Amino acid sequence: MIVASSDLDGWRSVLAIVRVKRPALASVLEHAALLRFGAERVELGYEASSFLVGQAVEVSAKELVVAALTTHFGRAPELAFETIGPRSGNVTLAMVETAERRTKLDAAKRAVAEHPLVAAAIELLGAELRDVRLAEAEG
Repeated sequence: MIVASSDLDGWRSVLAIVRVKRPALASVLEHAALLRFGAERVELGYEASSFLVGQAVEVSAKELVVAALTTHFGRAPELAFETIGPRSGNVTLAMVETAERRTKLDAAKRAVAEHPLVAAAIELLGAELRDVRLAEAEG
């Protein structure tokens, strides 16, 4: 299932609100497939075998998520949790963020490897580029 970029951005905003009060819950919710995201209804999917679903559907967790959604939309949407199959093609925010980090790291590695001083060190000294690390983005 393809999720609109604007829906993922909205979901990120909601999770930022949740993260202020319960960081662990925000992490659990990052692993939910975003099936539907709208002012009327928000649907999140977990595989039946996922231990995370139990944490996400706790009454206090759902209340916090609905409060964050209300802040985001200006009204309380219905919140539903669905069971999804393994390898269903659904996207989680965790998957998107992992892919984004990988893309940034690959671009950084290319930029470092192509830098004239690094290229000269590799050529003249027989050096080897082993690792490139990105600084964590400041919130």
